[in-house]
Amino acid sequence: MLYVQSLIVFFGLAGAILVFRLLRNFGRLSYLEYFVAPMVTFCLGFILRLNSKQEIIDLGFFLTDISFLLVYTIFSIAILLGQIKYWKK
Repeated sequence: MLYVQSLIVFFGLAGAILVFRLLRNFGRLSYLEYFVAPMVTFCLGFILRLNSKQEIIDLGFFLTDISFLLVYTIFSIAILLGQIKYWKK
């Protein structure tokens, strides 16, 4: 059970770091990591959902849900920061 909790904390922190990097460096970095990270998280979660242990299945559902929330958050922040950048010109 400890490894499940540590994976949840790891993916939560990784998502938070990704969002904070987007907020800090909006116009100056490559956007490949913002497309790859949610896809890898979703694929890993879907693979974990195919297991027979209930804890692993729950972790898979968590990862698929967190990947959706990560994509939603990244797009919302990008739209907001893009509008702020557009209206400053």
